[in-house]
Amino acid sequence: MAEASLDFVGLDKAERERFELLSAYLDGEVTAAERRLVEDWLASDLQVRRWKHQLIVLRHRLERSPVPGSKQTVEQTIRQFFRQLDCQLRQRLLWGSAALATAWVGSMLGILPGASSHQFANFFNPVPHQEAVRVALNHPVVEIPKMAVEKKSEHEKDLER
Repeated sequence: MAEASLDFVGLDKAERERFELLSAYLDGEVTAAERRLVEDWLASDLQVRRWKHQLIVLRHRLERSPVPGSKQTVEQTIRQFFRQLDCQLRQRLLWGSAALATAWVGSMLGILPGASSHQFANFFNPVPHQEAVRVALNHPVVEIPKMAVEKKSEHEKDLER
């Protein structure tokens, strides 16, 4: 039997569309109008007849080609699938339980008296008398030079006017 090869490199867009429609025709996936169109092509176009022959040869080769056997039986595959599913469910349950336990411990630590690590300022307790701040108005802590007080700047003079 002659070697059938399908070369799509040299086909333009219209030829590719004709080929795809021919392939759909051979698979029985066309409408009545498309079927009539393809049958007209087959009656009048030698290239379309070649494509049809090549597609039929390709289909027969694919049908006769050996299918690689599975290394596992269906039962083994199903068991492996459910084993993986159980493992995923266990992991989710474990992480969910850990999150719940963490939330529970956190809430218990917030409820216990004296367990809070936050300390807020107490504005309502009066300061004891011996710790009160004293301000000496007549005796400043830092000596203010007389020159800074007596001398007025040009800007201050302008403001007074």
